[in-house]
Amino acid sequence: MLPEKQKSSYEQFYESTAKNELFDPKTTVMIQLSASFVAGCYP
Repeated sequence: MLPEKQKSSYEQFYESTAKNELFDPKTTVMIQLSASFVAGCYP
């Protein structure tokens, strides 16, 4: 799978976007998907 450093970075990013108080859940999912697409990680 992922090297430990990349896994840790991903987990930090996911937590920061998933557990926020600024955006509603639908907007949060859109931000996560957009960031994945930009990084070239298509679901």
